[in-house]
Amino acid sequence: MDENEKKLTAIVGYIYTTKGRPIAGASVKCDRAEKITLFDGSYKFQVDPGWHIINVYLEGFMKQEKEIFIEENEEMRLDIQLEENIGDSKIYGYITDKETGKHIVDGMVFIIRPTSNRNSKIDLHTGYYEFNELTSGTYNVWTSIIQYKDEKFVISIGQHESIRHDFQVMKKEDEEVPWG
Repeated sequence: MDENEKKLTAIVGYIYTTKGRPIAGASVKCDRAEKITLFDGSYKFQVDPGWHIINVYLEGFMKQEKEIFIEENEEMRLDIQLEENIGDSKIYGYITDKETGKHIVDGMVFIIRPTSNRNSKIDLHTGYYEFNELTSGTYNVWTSIIQYKDEKFVISIGQHESIRHDFQVMKKEDEEVPWG
């Protein structure tokens, strides 16, 4: 190898769920440098030869830490699986029609997160929804009900906490189509 063609020393890899799905948006730290994984879960660090500590974190998953040694001119592949963090917190509530006060009994409520969305079917008799085993953090909770406007609420929840949030939804107004 020509001296001008020196190979770079690097750590490359992918971050996956335990089900093998790539995780985008995870924080991967190598010593003092930090990268955010791309849509396919990939990351890359140019490093000096020697010992390095790799930390991986994403809200909703258990943190991972790996210590590795890399030789000069080596490109080491380090794939890491993150296990979903199961919590003991809960978000729940009832969905009612804002005008009539009657329970909505058909539709869904969603939690939208960068890595794992969840849904809860609205109970057919009571209008009740619930999300269990949540970790502490901030959640975007959305309603999706036919003939009603979607409602969104941001809820921050702590460990061992249960938060009730009731939605009062409004019917969509009938719109006249411009062509007839």
